[in-house]
Amino acid sequence: MKRGTRKLALLAIWTLVCVVAMWYVLKQVPWQDYATLPDGRRLQVVEYHYAADRRLDSLTLRQANGSTIDVEPEQLARAGSTADEAKIEQGLSRIGRRFNWSSGLIGLAVFAPVPWFLGWRLKVLAAVQSIDLSLVRATIITYSGNFLNFFLVGLTGGDVVKAVCVSRRTNRKHEAVTMVFFDRVLGLACMILLAGGMVLVGWRDPALSGWGLYIATLVLVCVVAVVAYWSRWLRRVLRIDRLVAALPLSGHLRRVDQAVLAFGGDRVRVAVAVVATLGAQLFSILAVFMVARALGMTGSVVAYLVYVPLGWIVAAIPISFQGLGVMEAAYIQFFVASGMGMAWQAFALAMLSRALQIVWSLPGLPLMPVALAGAKLSQVDQGVE
Repeated sequence: MKRGTRKLALLAIWTLVCVVAMWYVLKQVPWQDYATLPDGRRLQVVEYHYAADRRLDSLTLRQANGSTIDVEPEQLARAGSTADEAKIEQGLSRIGRRFNWSSGLIGLAVFAPVPWFLGWRLKVLAAVQSIDLSLVRATIITYSGNFLNFFLVGLTGGDVVKAVCVSRRTNRKHEAVTMVFFDRVLGLACMILLAGGMVLVGWRDPALSGWGLYIATLVLVCVVAVVAYWSRWLRRVLRIDRLVAALPLSGHLRRVDQAVLAFGGDRVRVAVAVVATLGAQLFSILAVFMVARALGMTGSVVAYLVYVPLGWIVAAIPISFQGLGVMEAAYIQFFVASGMGMAWQAFALAMLSRALQIVWSLPGLPLMPVALAGAKLSQVDQGVE
């Protein structure tokens, strides 16, 4: 199969996955509000009527023949056999009225330090490979990579640009590319470990029941992979060095392998990079938590520290554009099944969590030429420092 044909086939697969996933999600997310009567009829809510104390007084419902009726909440079916709450399904059409803009703007502000934490991580990891990057320079490259992440397939496309920006500033090209790849892997590993740690912290939280085994498996796989790769004894047993030497392009692969091993030999800097990673993730998840509160969702901070990173891990799988539809389906599964929100709220949270990242990646557009042009970047550093 020719290269162009392969690209078209891959594009068709991504598009198909995206369409199917969004179709699945939107089938679960109503656009209008619906109320269910005791006789089983599910009618669209035309209007809510509130008393002076903001208590729901009555609802106007549209019947199948187009006529409307007014009913009191007590006349509706119950949400469960022993529930006191009327069975009302909320849809996306009223999100603007229900959204708490104060909490949403706080969430937007909380996300602001995230690119600087990621820039700090990039600077520290570059130092392991003897590549000199200032914090300003690393942050500019991070902004540029984050911006392109929203225009390339998956959540990893901007890493290619980051690798180009870093490699243009050093003769250690293999190490620069490897460092950017390791930067991504470290982020994903910390997400898994954070989710696993929070499951232990909130093991009594009913919202987390049923997910402990799956998350523990992810954590175990992550730990085993790290230990296996950096274990000198295991590398000797498996003859990793001989295997690398026997592969095509062994010279390049050996340098990449040695660059990865260098991270295992500089545990202090890697520990600092982990701290920077956790700082970025905690701020970003807290921002999403505030948006969830703005949407009226419930649940503890610990539950969001588990489910939000898991949703991002799912979105990073390059099977659709930006994980579109895939992350929404994951959020609906996580938050609706745990009783923390309705389908429309989980869907909106997934979309708004993307919006947070997009807003704070926008500086990457004007900074793109600066990130790619070494001379201009040096001038920026001198001006700031």
